[in-house]
This record gives sequence, C-alpha cells and structure tokens, in this order.
Amino acid sequence: MLIRLLNTPGWHDLLECHREEDPAGFVLRFAGKKGWPVREIAEQLHCYPRAETKLGPLHRPGMIYLREALEQASGYAAATWRAEIVMGKTGGHAETDGEADANANDDANANDDANANANANDDANANANANANDDANANANANANDDAGIPGGTDV
Repeated sequence: MLIRLLNTPGWHDLLECHREEDPAGFVLRFAGKKGWPVREIAEQLHCYPRAETKLGPLHRPGMIYLREALEQASGYAAATWRAEIVMGKTGGHAETDGEADANANDDANANDDANANANANDDANANANANANDDANANANANANDDAGIPGGTDV
C-alpha cells in the first residue's frame, strides 16, 4: 500500500525527521496515529539508507522503494560495469590501451578460428547428411523395388 505515501502530503519530511529511528521502533511509537501511513513510512526508513548506499547517484529524495525490489536490484557499480560490458567498453576487467589493442586482436583471431571451425563443422555435417541421404535413398529404392516384385531389389 505504498500508494498511500503519494496521497500523504509531507510524508518525505516526516521520513527525514525520523531518519535515525529504527523502523520497528517507529511503528511501535506511532501505531495509533491517525492519518499517518506508519507502516509505509517504516518501510521507507528501512529502504532509504540501503538505497543511498546501493544506488548511489540514482537515488533521489522522495523516491518510494519496495523492500523486495530494492534487495533484488543490482547496485550502481555492478549495473555500470555490466552496461560497459554490453556496450563493449570493457572485457570485465581494467586494462591499459596496449592491453585493449592486444585483446581486440586476440578476440578477432579467436573469432576467425571459431568461424573456420564452424565452416569445417558445416562441411562435415553436409557430408554426413549427404551420406545419410544417399543411404536413405538407396534403402528407399531397394524397398520400392521389393514392393514392385523385382527380385533382389535391383533396378531394371
């Protein structure tokens, strides 16, 4: 029911006033307070310190967090690192310019080798399929000839 926070003017100011308070202690202290979304503010008291640490510059005051979603979210550092990998800016570790050039050449050679192996495998598979098809055709012809009553299964 975090939507109640959106409908409660000044909820963030209230959160800031009780920032140092334990969420469970906050709930016990203000449980009977009418008009306050006590449980929701307690959840934010739990989430805000974690969000500031985990999300870094992505966290903004006034944001509303779900505890489970925050726990499952990647931290800012991990998300930035993964984005760099996806964008090809890093190989997963810090490297100098010379290492980056060498790694790029290694990657290109590895790709060439992989393509050569793929082509060799394609050729081998094509030959195996051709042989299998020849065997299947020979068996089909023999069976057709047997069905036609030709002795020995030979073509006429």
